[in-house]
Order: sequence, then C-alpha cells, then structure tokens
Amino acid sequence: MHRRSAAGSSWYYSFALANIANGGTSPLIPLFLVMAFSGTLFQVGLVTAVTSIASIPAYIVWGNLTDHLHRRKLFIIEGFAGLAVSIAVMWLSVDFVMFLIANFLLGLLFTASAPAGTALVIEKTGKDAWVSELGKFSKIGGAGYLLGLVAGGLWFALLPDRLRYMRIFFLLLTIISLISAVLASLLIDEGGRHHHVSHHWNTLADIPLRVSERAKYLPSRVGALIRLAAPTSDERKEMGRPLMLYYVVIALFATGFTAFYAVLPNYLASDVGRKFSLNTSYVFAVYVGSSLASTFTYGRVYSLSARFGARAVQIIAAAARIAIIPLFYLILPVLTTGIEAAAVMVSLNALMGVCWAIISVTAQSIVAEMAGPHIKGEAMGFYNAFYGIGSIAGAMIGGIVAQFSGYFSDFLFSSLLVASGIMTMLPVRHLSLSIEKGERGKAKTAALTK
Repeated sequence: MHRRSAAGSSWYYSFALANIANGGTSPLIPLFLVMAFSGTLFQVGLVTAVTSIASIPAYIVWGNLTDHLHRRKLFIIEGFAGLAVSIAVMWLSVDFVMFLIANFLLGLLFTASAPAGTALVIEKTGKDAWVSELGKFSKIGGAGYLLGLVAGGLWFALLPDRLRYMRIFFLLLTIISLISAVLASLLIDEGGRHHHVSHHWNTLADIPLRVSERAKYLPSRVGALIRLAAPTSDERKEMGRPLMLYYVVIALFATGFTAFYAVLPNYLASDVGRKFSLNTSYVFAVYVGSSLASTFTYGRVYSLSARFGARAVQIIAAAARIAIIPLFYLILPVLTTGIEAAAVMVSLNALMGVCWAIISVTAQSIVAEMAGPHIKGEAMGFYNAFYGIGSIAGAMIGGIVAQFSGYFSDFLFSSLLVASGIMTMLPVRHLSLSIEKGERGKAKTAALTK
C-alpha cells in the first residue's frame, strides 16, 4: 500500500482556502447582482449561464495544457490567482456588464486549478491509493467550500445587510484567494511524481467525484482531464445507444436542477426573507444545509446502490426532487415565524443535498457500467459535458421563466424537466439488456461457426 506523509499532502489545504472563496461567492453573486445593479432574474440566469459557457471549454483547454506541458503547480497557482482576479472585479464592479465579465473570468480562469490538482494527486500517489487519496483531497476541498458558506452566513449575521458589506466580503474573499495562490507556490513540490500513468486514466471512472452542486457551473475534477475528441468507430460501438440515451437523461436532470438553483437565492431573499424579515445570512445557512447533507450521504450511496440497484436508487432520488422543489414555494403560506421559515428552508435544501449525493454518485456508476472497457474515461468526460450543457440551458430557462412567470412557474417547470429525465431513463435498462443479449447471441453464433 502506497502511503503519503502529511507534508506530502499539505498543499491540499491551498485548495481548501480557494474553495472558501469559491463557496463564499456561491449564494452571494445573484444577491449582489440584484442589490447592486437592480438586476432582473433574467440577468441572474444570464450570469449563471455565462460562467458555465466559459468553464466547459476552459476545463478541456486547461486539462490538455497541463497534461501536455506537465506543469501542474503553474496551473494550480494560475487558477487560484484567476479566482482572486475574478472576485476582485466583482468587488469593483460598477455596472452589470463589468459584473458579467467578472463571472466569465471566474469560469475561464479558476478552472485551471481543477485538472492540474487532480493530476498532481494521481501522479504523486500509487494506483492502489488513488481512491483514498482523491477522497481525502476532495474532502479537504469540500470542507473549504462549506467553510466559505459558513463564513458568509456569519458575516451577514453580524453586520447590516447592506451593499457596502457585500463588497467588503468580496474583498476578503479576494485576499483569501491570493493567500491560497501563495500557499500553493510554497507547499507544492512536483518532485517524486509517478510517471507513465496515462494508460490508467480510464480507471478514474471508478472514482467518486465528491463535489458540491452549485448553479453557476459544475466543477469536474476528472472530466476535465478526459479527451473529449470525437470517438473512433470502435469507441462509438462501445458507447452504445443506452449510454447515449442516458446522456440525454443527464442533460434533462441538469437543466431542471439548474433552472431551480439559478434563482433560488433570490427567491429566498425576496419572497421568504422579506416576509419574515430575514437577512442575507439565512440564505447562506440554507446552502450550508445542502452541503452538509451531501457530505454525510456520499459515503452511504454505494451500499444503497448495491442493495437496490443504481438506477432504482437514482430514480427515487430524482423523483424526490420533483416533489421537494415546488415545496419551497407551496409551504410558504403555512409558515408563521422567521425561525420556522429558516428551519424549513434549510431542511428542504438538506433533502435536496441528500438527493444530489445519490444522483451524482449513481450517475457516475451508471456511466462506467454502460461504457465499454476502452472508453470509460471518454464516457465520463461526455457525462460532464452533457451536464454542463444542461446547466447552461437551465440557467437561461430559470432566469427567463422566473422573470416573466414568477418563481412558482419556474419551480414547476424545473420539476417537469426532471420528470422528463426519469421518463427518458425508464427504457435505458431495457435497451441495455436487449443489446447485451444480442451481443451474447452474436458471440455464441460466432463461436459455433468456428
């Protein structure tokens, strides 16, 4: 068993610091947009979509560059510095256009650190310890993201809910991002790397991605490293119709989830917050509930999948989200106090977090199961690409529907999109079994004719 010293993994904490800044901006961006520039819900969706549009090709480009140049440390530092630049531009923004550019830069620059970080972990770790070491790396980064949400909640709980304090919080997050870049430059040592591991990339499909769901974009530590080039004819055969159909399911899920989450912070601040005189801190608390619930659920998903099957568990989790999403709106009339409202919203989003952990882990398992033995890496890359496409569409749809038809219409439409994903998923298992049966029949016939 390959072991690592505490000193060898100390650079993981630079990612924790960067994720504090990343988590701190998550609910704040849409709230700041509305307060600072009188932004509309359509503009909230546009900002969300622009960040995703920038991040998807950026993951591919940065991943290819860091792999080609074999310079992991350089790209990690660049990513953290890019995060600092992006948040600094948000802090200094004087109009919507400048704020939009800041979020585009966030999707474009911060993504450089993700593929480089994962590659460095793998290169400095023996293959037998990949899963455990990536799990540690993800947990430390996830803890930073959670601390960022907690810091935002405490900040706005202690200070008046005013624009100037939002800007000061952006400034503090900028400083934290810069510190993370300095820490990475001091702690990362690219020596002692395990070389010639490129032929093992496909086994990364078996590693769980412990990431936090967020509306702006979906960070993918592994998918960004995978070549998303057009598959060869042999690879196309291994991809298969069931897997391609499942990618449609993933895109529908992502569209529905993002259509909801793109405007959720604004709904929590306006409809719920104003009714019960709750300040911005409670919005962060709602997101903390989801993050904590996801963290505690990730490790339990595999036992559920082994007992009931990944597809069945995923359908149940997606169906639960269909019911939970409208409840955010429908339950509001029966709430009577601010404490009750905050507790209910935190609880509902915690349930959403549990569902997210189940859907995220089982999705990767399903893709790895359906993909042929030589394309598991590429298949996981396409999974992330389809989720990214759905996130872009969902952000735009969520902003437009909420802007012109209201929050409840958006929540219902989000649930409808998830339901359509479930309906699309139902024939996937049958189609997969039919193809497997046909392949076995062909193999048997070929064996008899020899």
